[in-house]
Parts: sequence; structure tokens; C-alpha cells
Amino acid sequence: VLTGGLGGIGVQIAKYLLDHHQVRLLILGRTPLPDRATGADHPPNAEVPSERVQAYQELERRGEVAYEAVDIGDRAAVKAAATRAMTRWKSELDGVIHLAGLYQERLLNEETRDSFAAVLTPKVAGTLALHQLVKDRPGALFLLFASVNGFFGGFSVGAYSAANAFEESFAQAQRDAGLRSQCLAWSLWDETGMSRGFAMKQLARTRGYYSMHREQGIHSFLAAVRHDCGSPDTHL
Repeated sequence: VLTGGLGGIGVQIAKYLLDHHQVRLLILGRTPLPDRATGADHPPNAEVPSERVQAYQELERRGEVAYEAVDIGDRAAVKAAATRAMTRWKSELDGVIHLAGLYQERLLNEETRDSFAAVLTPKVAGTLALHQLVKDRPGALFLLFASVNGFFGGFSVGAYSAANAFEESFAQAQRDAGLRSQCLAWSLWDETGMSRGFAMKQLARTRGYYSMHREQGIHSFLAAVRHDCGSPDTHL
């Protein structure tokens, strides 16, 4: 299971897994795709970003992949989607890679209950929902993509920092319970995912946050997942 898999970084991870490991990949996202992405008829006025449709079609050409639009914080919906995929492919769940997140810049004194919850939901409620899929599967991998903001905070990203800090703590709790869990706290993937169009890239670099090219990101991802899951969280 891969969440956020039609975003910039998710697509890169999905391509690698399909090309090199022949996985069966269930992608969970928040945007319903028009049926043409899966080869069926669709409304001609379906309002879906074309790059996401194209990304999914490319992934389909690479291997066995399915996409479902769900509220990542809805435990029942997440479980049902995973069950459908396991039934369809007649296979068990081997792992979860959780990339979904929402980045919004807002001062804490300007946050509302709803705006704060919107940022927390993908990483907090989403993580808890996905945990239900692996809690009774000690051999399954649970891999969280977080941000260095979870450690260092950041100006105008208090809610986002809190959400990432939760993921890191939850991964440790999973490991303490005997699960294969890792949390990777990233800086920037250059012009990919949430870093696309980031206006303060140079300022981030002067503060020590390295911006990685996609190939470097993939190599870092591979190096990290080969670490002992009982070791401290990896920060990239």
C-alpha cells in the first residue's frame, strides 16, 4: 500500500518498486481519478489534474497497480480498500509506505481548529488508520515519510511540524511493539512533491537543509530501508 502515490515523490517510489521488485501496488489518494485512468468510460468534464492521470497511466504500463480514492483518516475505508486489493490479487499485505501529507504555511496565532486539523489528519489519522493493516502482521514493513520539520520546527509550519513529530514517535512505538517500522525525515527533494516551486530553497540551503535530486532521493530511500528497524530514525 502506497499513500500519496500520485504526488511527485510517490510516483518516483512507485516507478522504482514496479520496475525493480515486481510488486503489486495499491495506491491510496484523496483525488478520484476519471475512469479513463483505468480504461473505462468516464465523464468528459471530469475535473482531475491531467498530470495525475498521466502518472497513473504510466504506472499501469509498468506493472500491477490499482488506485482508490479514500479519506486516509477513515479506518474502515482504508481497510476495505486494502481488502479489495488482497482479494483481487490473491495475496497478503507485505507493507505500507505512507507519504500522504498536507503542507500549509500559517502562523500559529492564525490557525483555526479546522486548519490545524486539516494538516494533522493525513499524518496522524492516516497513520493510525494504516496501522490497523499491519498491527497483526509483524513481518510487514511500515514506512513513514516525514520531514525534518518534525525535529527542528519551522517558521509558519507549526501544524506541519507537529504532524511529522507524531509520525516519528509513532514509528518508535511500533518498533517497541515488535513491528518493522521506520520513519524517514526528509529535507527537500528538488522540485519534486511539496518542494516543487518552493520559493525559499536557497534560504533552506544556507540553513543546512540539503536539496536532493530525484536519483539521490531514491538512493537515500534504498539505503534507509536497509537499516536495522531497531536503530534510531534516519534523517536525510
